[in-house]
Amino acid sequence: MPLDSSCHQSEGDHVNAWIPSSPSTSPLRQANHSHRAIDNVPMRSRVAGAPGGAAPLRGAGLLVDKAPPQQESGASHADDLQSGNEVTTLENFDSDDEFSPTPSLVDALSEAFSLSQESQSQEFQSQESQSRESQSQESQSQESPSLSPLQSSLAQLSIQSPLTSFEYSPNTPDSPTSDRTAYYSAEDVDKVGGKDEGIKPATRSILGEVEFLASLPTLEERCNLSWPKLPTSLRSAPFPARWEILRAALHCSVEPGELDLVYDAEWAADQGTLWAALAAHPSFAGKNLPSVSDPELWQNIMKDGSTFGDRVVVFAATATRLSRARVMPFMRLHLRPLQKEKGNRIYRRFGSDRFIELTMPSIHDQSRQLFNSQRAQQVDRVITWLSESKHKFAFRKWTAFYTRNYGLKQPEKTSALEMRESRPVPLDRVYLFAEEDEGSQSFQRYTRKQMLDWLLQLDMNRDQLALKLFSRIALGLSTTTPLLQIAFDDHQIIHHPGDFPKDHKVAMNDGIARISPALMSRVTSDLGIHPPPAAFQGRFGSAKGMWIVDHTDKTGGEWIETFGSQRKWVCKWEEKQHRTLEVKSWSSELKPALLNTQFLMILQDRAPDKAKLFETLRDRVQTQLAEDLNLTRSLESPEAFRQWIRNNSSSFVRAADMDKGHEFLGGLPDSKTGTLERFIDAGFDPRRMKFAWDIVSEIQEHNCQKLLTKINIKLKKSTWAFMVVDFSELLEPNEVHLSFSNRFKESPDDMTGPRFLSNRAILVGRCPAHFASDIQKVRAVFKEELDVNQDVIYFSTKGLQPLADKLSGGDYDGDKAWICFDPDIVDNFDNVEDLPPMPNLKPYMTEDKTTLAEIFEESSEDKYVDEMIRKAFHFSMQPNLLGMATTYKEKLCYDRNSISNDSAIALSWLLREIADQTKRGITFTNEDWWSFVKDHCDDQRNLAMPAYKQHWERGVESSLEHIPLEHNSEHLIDFLIFDVIIPAIRAERQGFRQITQALNEGASASAMVPDYDRDLTILCDELDGQTKTWDIEPTKAELEALSRLMSGLQEDIHECAALWSKIMAEEATKGDQESQYRVKVQRVYEKWLVIKPRDEEYARQAVRGIGPILQQEYLRPELRGWELLKASMTFKLYHRRKYTFVWRIAGEQLLYIKSMKVSPDWGVSRANGSTTLDRAKEKSDWRMDAGVVPVRGDVYSILRPDSKKIKQLSDKRDGPKSHVGDDSCRGDSDAEEPDDC
Repeated sequence: MPLDSSCHQSEGDHVNAWIPSSPSTSPLRQANHSHRAIDNVPMRSRVAGAPGGAAPLRGAGLLVDKAPPQQESGASHADDLQSGNEVTTLENFDSDDEFSPTPSLVDALSEAFSLSQESQSQEFQSQESQSRESQSQESQSQESPSLSPLQSSLAQLSIQSPLTSFEYSPNTPDSPTSDRTAYYSAEDVDKVGGKDEGIKPATRSILGEVEFLASLPTLEERCNLSWPKLPTSLRSAPFPARWEILRAALHCSVEPGELDLVYDAEWAADQGTLWAALAAHPSFAGKNLPSVSDPELWQNIMKDGSTFGDRVVVFAATATRLSRARVMPFMRLHLRPLQKEKGNRIYRRFGSDRFIELTMPSIHDQSRQLFNSQRAQQVDRVITWLSESKHKFAFRKWTAFYTRNYGLKQPEKTSALEMRESRPVPLDRVYLFAEEDEGSQSFQRYTRKQMLDWLLQLDMNRDQLALKLFSRIALGLSTTTPLLQIAFDDHQIIHHPGDFPKDHKVAMNDGIARISPALMSRVTSDLGIHPPPAAFQGRFGSAKGMWIVDHTDKTGGEWIETFGSQRKWVCKWEEKQHRTLEVKSWSSELKPALLNTQFLMILQDRAPDKAKLFETLRDRVQTQLAEDLNLTRSLESPEAFRQWIRNNSSSFVRAADMDKGHEFLGGLPDSKTGTLERFIDAGFDPRRMKFAWDIVSEIQEHNCQKLLTKINIKLKKSTWAFMVVDFSELLEPNEVHLSFSNRFKESPDDMTGPRFLSNRAILVGRCPAHFASDIQKVRAVFKEELDVNQDVIYFSTKGLQPLADKLSGGDYDGDKAWICFDPDIVDNFDNVEDLPPMPNLKPYMTEDKTTLAEIFEESSEDKYVDEMIRKAFHFSMQPNLLGMATTYKEKLCYDRNSISNDSAIALSWLLREIADQTKRGITFTNEDWWSFVKDHCDDQRNLAMPAYKQHWERGVESSLEHIPLEHNSEHLIDFLIFDVIIPAIRAERQGFRQITQALNEGASASAMVPDYDRDLTILCDELDGQTKTWDIEPTKAELEALSRLMSGLQEDIHECAALWSKIMAEEATKGDQESQYRVKVQRVYEKWLVIKPRDEEYARQAVRGIGPILQQEYLRPELRGWELLKASMTFKLYHRRKYTFVWRIAGEQLLYIKSMKVSPDWGVSRANGSTTLDRAKEKSDWRMDAGVVPVRGDVYSILRPDSKKIKQLSDKRDGPKSHVGDDSCRGDSDAEEPDDC
């Protein structure tokens, strides 16, 4: 039957439809007949009654009307669509829809049943009588929709027809299209209906459709289809190779089962041979393969496995689509490239290649789009399948063992997903464990139960709450750095039965213990940390939390202790991995904190003089904005610009990159600010090199966007620090101790002395902060004995309640405290020490207190772990309403401009209760939430979004151009956003435009900022013209050798540029763009590095003067003459066409050439009080012929601009000035800054 081209959809739509034009089609088909083509349905369905009992029906092609309209003969599905009648299509025919027979279908079934009981020789009425009877029956059915018992039983019998065969296999070679589109033809369905001459053609067709519907895959079978299959010829391939083949096939919409590939051992040695085999396969013809995984990583995997010290190879997948079509796989998978990440205890023990991290949209959240009816039951079926099945994928059997909420996926502006997103979508992360591998005899079998028992010692912890114990699996999945070189003897581990102090009713050290100085020295040495930190956050067996150095210990021994509050389960400490200390983070030099909206609301609530608070914060914000955004003034000198870069950069440098001073990607630092630092240090004016100016523009625009989407403003006299406790019991209740290891970064005060915060009031807080008491005013004191541990804040162990607990129920297992010591803010704050009374929340939530022992008693030794997993999955994957409730509270507090009204207090208590609902087994449903709102929030369901949130959700340009007129300037956040920040951003952007216009003065738009610098090409230019300066006429051989040298170099560089263009044009895998970009850059960079002179020995002998360029063995390899020549030629050839390629690949050598060729020359002049940005027009009057100062990379990484000296230089050139954010109001640079500068 011909394909109607008007109904044929694109390849990516996965559903094609065609409509028969024959007017003789049966009445049911006339009303709603559509033979559908289904892409990528890897199944065959055998239906009882098919000829020979084995005729395959590929895909599905049925359309059934839900409410059949009155139509004339010959009406089609297209008529239904045009008329707006509701029809069931493959897009809306859901997996949970039970087949509902229409009246005409029931009549036909009744007739079929009657005919089967009559003699086959009985004659039928005439066609006219049949037509009248059919019309009469149809009208009766429409008048009375109820079904007779016979009709009901027939319909139920048809529905329950079993699926006799449903298996995954590739379609036959005669598939009508190359992309495995499968069709049901009219003949196929008629065959299913049977050939009995005693049954009318329409009835045969209807019966065929009914039996076909009964043969459709169940929801569980559709879920199983989500795991693509590989051909058995690849069974023996290493698992990473199977993964990469599946990744390529899914990326290119190729059916993996159709790949007639045979494993080649060369793939393990060279990843390139694997990808070459895929590229040469006919199935991938004309398709863009995904970017390859890191080649170096591939070799490491094949040689050493998937674990490398603290790093492991992660196998991650994403369910990019959940389908509602009943004939489609439930999930569509996308596999991420192999990449190395920090590992965890479980991965290191069993090998990370035994685990898959699957990220998928929340089934509960998507249920409305996925299922039309019985949503709760359908969701339960999917979760049960996920948690109980053994999933067959890549010749391994996988079982799910843990799941957690994975945040929100933000909606895309242009989404090609089956279900368009208009709001953030909650995500779940599911962890799967490989129990068996069909293709590897050396693969050691472990069950899910064995793996979890190794981690949690299940038999020893059956008295624990099942859901709480399940949540502890997260500790085994925490990314940490293991200290494998430190082995503990029994006497070195001290397990305290209780907490500190002994016999105290409340644990005053919840989550923290001590470690000896000698052991801490080894820890920091193994981690490569300098200077040694005061404390670290880590994992140790079943214990988690903080460990702080006990400097009272003078024994010199190595020991570590744990307390009862740290140990989360009974642990078998004799297991080696459970005796390995794992470090997650550690204390470090403190820096200013950003303003926090929750803290701002509490500050406003507790300020007795609110006008003064508004004024104080306005001044602080304006000062910080001037420093962060004032690019115009920063460009006046390289020193000031260096300070601007510093203000916009991160100071963290990995130890492995200390030799270069930055973490490098290709030939430049990986960070934008690191690259700019190198440009400035080499003598570049960023306004005179397009690559550098683009980075400046990007950073400045990023700064503006950050400020327009959140309050990213530093409050200089505030910081965040780990909370620790005073085991020496020197501090009294409400006393704290904090000392800094260095001068506090960027603070206007000279906080060089350890006693800076001595005997003065400060504020401490913790997030989340909902109650007014979640910020406490306390007294900072100085204790000499505690000063040895710096950059942490000590809380007292005396009193009735830990101070951390007062701060929104915190503890000491790694929580950080916000500390504010700005006297104008601290003095304008009234304390609230006690929490308000808690309302009765029991009617709105239930708590599951089932223990593992109870599950064991109701199950068996073999099944109780499976039951715990099933129960925990159903609980953990339920909707989490914490975010919704937090947003509602924010709206309510904004609407009432108060956080202390009764409704806000009730909401705060609710949020505190459900914050740990996964550990406590709390179920809090949508119905519970609205009952709470009705009872405690005056049933206010439609509160308006705060003006500042509306502003943040808009685009940058829209936010600047359209300010809500109804913003509330008496609300602190609105005031700061609309009355302070936006005007400052507007002014800075205007100044930036003026700079750009000045740069463009007299130049075309395309040449606004130069992309060429003669200093960078002079090396290859001089070599090209070197023969002109020779005293003796060069010989023919010398000229030929030089020509071959330069032409060969150019050809090799062209190949690198072509490779860059090719791989950068490859489609990046969604969500992995950054990591894939790094792999691509490294691939080109390595190819560029190995470019060597052609006929090097011949060139040395034949050409005078070239030998020294090619030799220079005494220099670092990357700075020898050949590398510099290569970089110079790369710049000359591609500085305009591919300047990103040039700088990313050859940047290190080009910056060296620039620094050796010129002295710093910043193109700014103040002649006659004017400023020009074109150094060709007028020389700078402060040009300094500064020489080049070589600096080691490890020393370079710790250099930082000195703001005082920069100011002195600026004053020396310009004279003192006074402007917002400047320190020049001080008469003496060392004098203390007045409160109101």
